[in-house]
Amino acid sequence: MIPGTDGRKMSKSYDNFIGIFDDEKLLKKKIMSIKTDDTPLEEPKDPDTCSVFALIKFFASVEKQEEIRSKYLA
Repeated sequence: MIPGTDGRKMSKSYDNFIGIFDDEKLLKKKIMSIKTDDTPLEEPKDPDTCSVFALIKFFASVEKQEEIRSKYLA
């Protein structure tokens, strides 16, 4: 399951999806509203439970995913 911008299942009925053809302003608004945990930036994070990392896995190469994963865990 891919979480939507509000942490629930991504669905048009929840109005929490990111449209592939949304304009730049709307994309930025939706991306900036993605719920994340309140772990401080300098603390390690779990990429397997992070909704932002779930989206990264769709677009990044395996090598880039591993690079980002190691930064999450560091």
